[in-house]
This record gives sequence, structure tokens and C-alpha cells, in this order.
Amino acid sequence: MRTDGAPDSRQEAASIICALLSGSLAQATSGSEPAVSREFLRWYQKLLQFGAHETIGQLNQSCAQLSKVLPTAAAMLEAAIREAGPEPTDNLAARA
Repeated sequence: MRTDGAPDSRQEAASIICALLSGSLAQATSGSEPAVSREFLRWYQKLLQFGAHETIGQLNQSCAQLSKVLPTAAAMLEAAIREAGPEPTDNLAARA
């Protein structure tokens, strides 16, 4: 944890996730964008591991907003979404 009053990369990434999920305008990172992007993707992976499908869906739909503050994370997320392809509709119905 940093002691100079500036949030660390992990905290910044968590704040950006919260802003995206609440519909707030996510603020640009004050730290190293690549470092904050790495932490964002770590949080995203944890959400996947915990089966937070609704949250993941909301983040996936926020890629345009994310690209304004964390272009590295947004590019990687968009590539992963493209690679995964569309989700089968029977899985969507099962979650409803």
C-alpha cells in the first residue's frame, strides 16, 4: 500500500469497477495505466472464478467507457469477448 496518499493500482482498479457498475463516470487513473489495467483484469478474473455472471456481463457492456480510462484492459477484455464468441441462449435462460 502506498503511503503518499495516492491510491495503489489495486485500489484504483477496484474503484473503476465500482464506477462502471454504478453507472458513474469512471475517472482516469492517476497511477500507471498498464499497472492499473493488470489489476483490473485480476479483479475481473476473480469475478469469473466466483461465478459473478451478472457483474461480468455489466463490465463486458462497459468496454467503451473502460477504454477511456484503461485502454489496455479494455483492449484485452474486448479481445477475450470476441474470442469467446456469443454465449448460448440456453445458458442465458438458465441464469434468468
